Amino acid sequence: MPAEVEVPPTTWERLQQYQVDKEHFRFIVRKQRQCFAYYVDFHRCNELMGKDYKPCKFFQNVYKDFCPGFWVEKWDELIEEGRFPAKFDR
Repeated sequence: MPAEVEVPPTTWERLQQYQVDKEHFRFIVRKQRQCFAYYVDFHRCNELMGKDYKPCKFFQNVYKDFCPGFWVEKWDELIEEGRFPAKFDR
C-alpha cells in the first residue's frame, strides 16, 4: 500500500480556519487601495510640487503608517525599474 501523502490546504480552507467574514475582506481591500493611493499621492506631490514642498510629507507619513514595509520596498523597486503602474506627472 502506498503511504498517505499529506495534501496542503487550499487558500479557501486556510481562510475558513480563521472564520474570515465579508466585512473583514472589504476592510482589507479598502486598506490596500488607500495605502496605494497615499503612496502614489506622495510621489505625485513630489513630482509636481518639488521635493522641498512640505505638505507632501503628510502623504508620506500616512503611507508609512498605513502600508506594510514589504509593499513599499516592492513599489520602490518598480519605480526604479520604470515598471510602476501609476504615473506621477498628472
